[in-house]
Amino acid sequence: MRLKITLLLLVLASATFAQTQKVNIKGFGEISATKKADNQYELDLNKYGNFIATGTLDPLAVKIETTIENLREFPGYKLYEKLDLQEIELNIGQNGLTIDASLDTKKNFGDLCKMLKIPNPQMGVSIAVSKTKFKLEGELDFEDDPIIINVVPDFSRFTLENLGVEATAEAGEGNAELSLGFAVQTRWKPTQWDPDIQSVTEFSYNLTTNELSAAASMTDTWSNPMLLSELLKPNSVEFSNVAAALDWPVGAPAPSGFGFTVGKAKFFDLEFGAFLAMTPTDKKIAIQAERNQITMNDFSRILRNGFGLKVPDLFPDNVYIKDVVILYSPTGGEVGEFEVQQGFILKGKANILDAATAQIHYFANLEEGFFMDYRIEADLKEALMKELRKVKPLEPVMDKVLSTFQLRKVHTHLEAGMDLDMSGSTAVAFDVFGKSHSFDMQATLKPKDIIDAIISKVKEQGKVMEIAGKIAGTVGDASQKAYGIASNAFNNARKELGTVARHTHGKEAAKSVGSLITNAVKNGDISWENKSKTKCDEECVPNLARNMARPMLEGNNDAVLSFYRDVYPELTLIEGSSPAETLNLRKDLIWDKWNKLTEKIDEDWKSIIYDKTYIRFYIKPSSATNGGKIYRRLIREQRTEHQKFRKFLFQKMMTDKSTLPSWVFYEASAGSGEFYKMNLDGSLGTKFASTDGWRTTWSEIEYYSANGQNLVLFYDQANGGVAEMYKVKDDGTLGGRIASTSSWLSTWSDIEHYRAGDKDMLLFYQQADGGMGAMYELKANGTLGKRVAMTKGWKGTWSDIEYYSAKGKDFMLFYEQANGGAAEMYSINSNGTLGGRVAATKGWRSTWSDIEYFQMGGKDLMLFYEKKSGTGEVYEITPNGGVGSRVMSFNNWDKSWNDIEPGNLNSIDQQISWLKNNWRSLSAKMSLSSLLFYENTSGTGVLHGVNSNGSLGAQITETDGWRKTWSEVEYYKAGGKDMILFYQQKDGGYAEMYTVGAYGSYGSRVAQTNGWKSTWTDIEYYRAGGKDLMLFYEQAGGGRAEMYRINADGTLGGRIATTSSWLSKWSDIEYYRAGDKDMMLFYQQADGGMGAMFELKENGTLGKRVAMTKGWRATWSDIEYYRANGKDLMLFYEQKTGTAEVYEISPNGGLGGRVMQMKGWRKTWSDIEAY
Repeated sequence: MRLKITLLLLVLASATFAQTQKVNIKGFGEISATKKADNQYELDLNKYGNFIATGTLDPLAVKIETTIENLREFPGYKLYEKLDLQEIELNIGQNGLTIDASLDTKKNFGDLCKMLKIPNPQMGVSIAVSKTKFKLEGELDFEDDPIIINVVPDFSRFTLENLGVEATAEAGEGNAELSLGFAVQTRWKPTQWDPDIQSVTEFSYNLTTNELSAAASMTDTWSNPMLLSELLKPNSVEFSNVAAALDWPVGAPAPSGFGFTVGKAKFFDLEFGAFLAMTPTDKKIAIQAERNQITMNDFSRILRNGFGLKVPDLFPDNVYIKDVVILYSPTGGEVGEFEVQQGFILKGKANILDAATAQIHYFANLEEGFFMDYRIEADLKEALMKELRKVKPLEPVMDKVLSTFQLRKVHTHLEAGMDLDMSGSTAVAFDVFGKSHSFDMQATLKPKDIIDAIISKVKEQGKVMEIAGKIAGTVGDASQKAYGIASNAFNNARKELGTVARHTHGKEAAKSVGSLITNAVKNGDISWENKSKTKCDEECVPNLARNMARPMLEGNNDAVLSFYRDVYPELTLIEGSSPAETLNLRKDLIWDKWNKLTEKIDEDWKSIIYDKTYIRFYIKPSSATNGGKIYRRLIREQRTEHQKFRKFLFQKMMTDKSTLPSWVFYEASAGSGEFYKMNLDGSLGTKFASTDGWRTTWSEIEYYSANGQNLVLFYDQANGGVAEMYKVKDDGTLGGRIASTSSWLSTWSDIEHYRAGDKDMLLFYQQADGGMGAMYELKANGTLGKRVAMTKGWKGTWSDIEYYSAKGKDFMLFYEQANGGAAEMYSINSNGTLGGRVAATKGWRSTWSDIEYFQMGGKDLMLFYEKKSGTGEVYEITPNGGVGSRVMSFNNWDKSWNDIEPGNLNSIDQQISWLKNNWRSLSAKMSLSSLLFYENTSGTGVLHGVNSNGSLGAQITETDGWRKTWSEVEYYKAGGKDMILFYQQKDGGYAEMYTVGAYGSYGSRVAQTNGWKSTWTDIEYYRAGGKDLMLFYEQAGGGRAEMYRINADGTLGGRIATTSSWLSKWSDIEYYRAGDKDMMLFYQQADGGMGAMFELKENGTLGKRVAMTKGWRATWSDIEYYRANGKDLMLFYEQKTGTAEVYEISPNGGLGGRVMQMKGWRKTWSDIEAY
């Protein structure tokens, strides 16, 4: 029995020992496992709880079905609870413990799944758990039906192809374990302009804050991002290792943060550091990329290869661009930290010549095209100074150059449209000799080219300074000569007064008809005296006026033409950086002498006008009243003709461009012509035009003139004597063809234009048949007129015949290469035939290919060209017609030119002849009236002439530095002198009065006061009863007005009237004349625009109203009366539109029809005054 019990106990003990055993679980260590049934065990996981598992212990593979509550002690429980895991199963195997479960995407995870548009209702997860940590993983596949997430609608998005969820946390990390991570296969579309780019994205979802963040890495290359493919060739820009970052509160309409970082950026195969900025809400994005330096060759390659531009070859070698920055935005605007223009920008600094820095700025966009700016900073000045010191022609003025030179701007600008053809120019600005200068040159980035161009301009200005110095002497001599001519004119006119003493109709009548006297005494019949008065009014007085005016008009015209002839050639070489500066420079040089001359002429006219000798024609002085009016009117008419011509000449001297010749060079073998400017020093300047396609058989090209117009003749000897004539443009290039012929002799060896007196002629010469010459006049249209001479027996060996002039005399030079280079010079008769020989010489170079006469700066010069050596020499012509000293030589000219011609031939003598023959028609458009425009914003006064039709003429002068505070500028007269008044309301009513010279020049100040009322709203000069008066009006105080006399010295005299009953709404008051009546116009802007016109009484007060008109424009800023071509006109100016209208004034003083409208005027004029 004992044996059985013992065995039973042993069996039971053995059985108990067999059901409970130790199991080692990776990550948990050793646990107890008690078998409950086949493949069923109770596992004691210590503090994590006891669980019933099914499976096997060897090998270890058991599973446990449980609920979320049983996982309370497991790492990650808070996350499991938050996710509300379902269908939980613990799996224990060789690799440890895992929790397999599913989660409902519609519950706690629902907001995220909804935002990410995850359609799956369930998602399986697997959680690897140990005592200290857990790792959650899950996966969804959307490859067959990708999910598109719009990060920024219509701008940026990504596409989900596969979603892997994970969460990892160490024990004790608190809420960190409430974050989920997602590893996602995505395709990012960074912007609306980019394709989808394959990427791997990691999301982090915080279940506590309900916020999603993402970090993506693009596995594909981002090429030509953000619309750059529209500007650049493929793969010009490549971003790799691009990362995206996203912060997005779940449920929010837009991310709170979104951006990209670029790991590696290549622009045009060059690596840059790049940064992207975005403002997603505004759908804006920008790139900034930086690199320490690139070469200028790199930059050239970027433009050519990257943008496909056709760029001129102007990039200097061995120059680096440093601190290179690229900015690009397809939208522009404020993008994050950037304020960037829409388009592509590349900028940097280039060091050149070890002395200067160039700022480079390149810009491109689809709307505006392509632009490049290259600005050299002012420190280029040092390099320039070194080069300037080497320029020998500047030695006489070098100290002045170095002390006054300032470089203001060197700016190369290139641009291209969608044709991708890039071109532009380089703009340069500098100061020297106290004046500003600017010019444009062919686009270049090469400092040497820029420096050479600046030096050339400085040399020109040095020459200008030299010329200006010489002009002072020229002006003095010219003035003295012209003064003498004017004096002779006055003396010749005075001689006519002697005829009056020998011619009195009353005395002649009394002597010849004694009975008439007796009848008159006895019967009081004096009808014979009335007949005599009428005859004098109609015949004697007009004849006297004409005889007095004729020598005055002709002589005074000759006087101003003489001044013009001597001064014009040199004066027009003076040019400033603007028309206004040119005008002021020239005016400063001649004004004193010109003004003295014109004042003397005007005094002479005045003496003639107010001469009383005509009274002697009449028996009674009282009978001469009407005759006096006739006499003064006729003389004044002729004075006006002279003054208009004088004004025309002055305007030409102030505004005409330089008379520097241009040259045309013809190369027969190429059939081409090249056109060059000449520099101030007489050297050959830059080529400004070239023409191909000319005949290769032209044997003669001759520039000539006819009736003041420049023409060119082409003659082809080989093809039967063909000739063609063309107009010539101002720059010397060809205009339209005016004539052609094939009937000329085919044997002419030379054709030469020349002048004989004031006639244009052509000389034809042939070497054949012993030498023959034929001379023809030219018609006004430039074709051949009558033949004036045909001469045989000339030498048959002349190589070149050249017309020239010396001090106004006409000569002809004959040159032959044979006989050691012989030359003969002949005078030219007034009828166009050859006069006597004035000189003959031998020993000239026998290899001159061409000899050409030209004028420059009033000098007569001769150019000699030797084709075989490419040599040119220029000689001055002496006053007697001989060839004087050499003034310059050139040894680098082309050796292929067959003919050289000066392209603009009008010499000063030709011009004077043309002016004398056409002066009336030329000055017909001139008016003696002028309009002064004052702009208070800039303190500028601009004076314009007025054309005869009343329209605005050319600018006469411009003055800066006026006060900007003048309220009123008023022209007035005092004792026949022109004056101007300036008034300002501030500072207690301050005023200044000045005398005014011709063309608006300022004289002396005659008065200054600060005691006037500060409330005057209008001041108006007017005349009444032959007196000069001034009206002061103020709107305040009920429309107060005061009228004052003007003293002879221009100051204000006594008050003649005052009133406080005028309307207080008048905006402008304007004195005017209608016929012989003095009138006043009142205009108000209020009430729709109203105008009232009044006659003026002789005492200066208002007379009867002649018109009252409503419905005028209510926006006129200024109204001004003036005269043109004998008509009374009224100008209306509207500041806001820059519009002016001119109306004729009716004889009764009312406003007549509109005669013109002018648009495009400056909108800033504060006041307009008629002179």
